[in-house]
Amino acid sequence: MMGLEFGETTVAVGDDVVGRVLVEQFDHVHRTSVEDADVTVEFRRGFVQPPDGCIEIHGGLWVDHDELFVDARKGAPGFDLTGAIHERIGDGGHQAKITGNPLRESTEITVFYDERAVESNSRVLRQIIRSYNKNYASRTEVVAVNLAEYLVEALLHQRLLSNESALCHASGVVRGGEATLFAGWGGVGKSEVSGELVRERGYDLLGDDLVVVSQDGTASPYRKRMPAYPQSIADGETTYREVMAGRGPLDRGQWRVRERLGGSKSVRRMVLPSSLSGHSEDVARLSGTPVTTAVNLVVEDREEIRVERTTPEDIAERGASTMMAEIDSFTDKMRAVHAASPTYWSGVREMTEQSDRTYRQALAEADTYLVSVPPEASGSRLVEVLSNQVLSDSE
Repeated sequence: MMGLEFGETTVAVGDDVVGRVLVEQFDHVHRTSVEDADVTVEFRRGFVQPPDGCIEIHGGLWVDHDELFVDARKGAPGFDLTGAIHERIGDGGHQAKITGNPLRESTEITVFYDERAVESNSRVLRQIIRSYNKNYASRTEVVAVNLAEYLVEALLHQRLLSNESALCHASGVVRGGEATLFAGWGGVGKSEVSGELVRERGYDLLGDDLVVVSQDGTASPYRKRMPAYPQSIADGETTYREVMAGRGPLDRGQWRVRERLGGSKSVRRMVLPSSLSGHSEDVARLSGTPVTTAVNLVVEDREEIRVERTTPEDIAERGASTMMAEIDSFTDKMRAVHAASPTYWSGVREMTEQSDRTYRQALAEADTYLVSVPPEASGSRLVEVLSNQVLSDSE
């Protein structure tokens, strides 16, 4: 087993081909002992039937008191071209048996996957599949990333809540022993702001998309692979050389072809922050950094960027709603589980309220701002305004 530490919460991951890729998604996360792990993830090859005693309560969802069985296979018709392809390359989905309510106790996850999806004797077929993916990712990477985003992070968030912490949908930076968080809905500019502050102004990166916050008013890193798009490279967020370091001609060619045919959003590479200019490799020292500033970014139809003071309660409420939306594929299942076993399984309302309380306490001593951003505003312009009116740069 491989141990990962997020704040006070430990995740133990089985030493399996998918497990190793799952661990590799994270950038210099503190490796730790797997004894008494909060969340344990193990792997089994081949799909199975739901355990005896489980009752189907929803499509692809079975429950038996303290145990859930989730069938997230993608599936395909058996007698057409799509079915024939799936028969050859395997199903990229997964099944999961989940034991223990993460809001109340340690949780064990057993993941079942189609070994054909991660192993193929055909090099040509593997290359075709990889080129079809805009990340130029192997099937093993796809299975691991889907597992992280649609299952593990949702359970990790709940387990963090039981340890007086939470995942927060925000980018975060640190300078001078103080953390600043940029929260908001996807596409509002969180990554652009944190990226420029790291590259140009000497900040350290806490996280690009998610950050761990704690009720004691501190934040800790949640650094996993981050997307680099053609336009972000052109704007100076990263460099082509850094993104493509160690990649072969087919990889580089796929980038150029997809960009030309599909546009700048049709291709990207998922890279570790520490491989890019200015992003520190020394992640452990950032754990437990006091949060002194929190900014909620919103897009509005306006001409100028507007900065106004707000309250920790306002940002917490927005943050709880955003986080529930981020893990919606799992919270949708939780609604059905709670309806079937309300005495054991927590509902989405309880998880939302607990997230709100955690955010309020985490931000209680922080300066909090609401920043309204025009759709056309550039990242550099937003950083300039924030530096002048919000960040310590303005002092």
